Amino acid sequence: MNDTYFYNKFKNDNAFDQFWNYLISILLILFGVFFIYHLHYTNWYEVKAAYQNDIAPKGLLYFGVLFMIIMGAYGFWRIPKLYKINTILTDKSISEKSRIIKLLAQELKLKELQKSKNYIHFRYRGPFWNPLDIYLFYDEEKICFNVQQYELASNRGGFIDFGTSKRLVIKMKRKLKILIKASA
Repeated sequence: MNDTYFYNKFKNDNAFDQFWNYLISILLILFGVFFIYHLHYTNWYEVKAAYQNDIAPKGLLYFGVLFMIIMGAYGFWRIPKLYKINTILTDKSISEKSRIIKLLAQELKLKELQKSKNYIHFRYRGPFWNPLDIYLFYDEEKICFNVQQYELASNRGGFIDFGTSKRLVIKMKRKLKILIKASA
């Protein structure tokens, strides 16, 4: 298995999730714009308020609508980062890299889900029991990996993980560099 195969497999495995996340972001922005239009340019709120006394204040509605638009915009900023492949260059042998990855898996208590020659798919439980998927590939020149949130309910990833995947990427980079240096 070469790195082109890994990149293609990773891209194909996550194509639907990426499409779905972008669709959710677009819908959030469209709903936000739709409701801002109705709140600002029509008498929808005044008609509703005349018939119901328990309608939310207009400021609260604007806050909710702006929150939807901000979440949609956040999605467009965050989604490309979800599918970024992190690379650590190292001249260690394949067998040494395999040993380093086994040590990393033990330290982080990773559960192995899938394995082929130079590719491993792990599951990690975050500090709040939120599951994260780790896709890892290694060859003669490098170790490549990606970390994504995994949602049990939908059986796919999402883009709102409150920075958990980013923190795990930083932690993995640090631990891999330490393990590579220690094996020298």
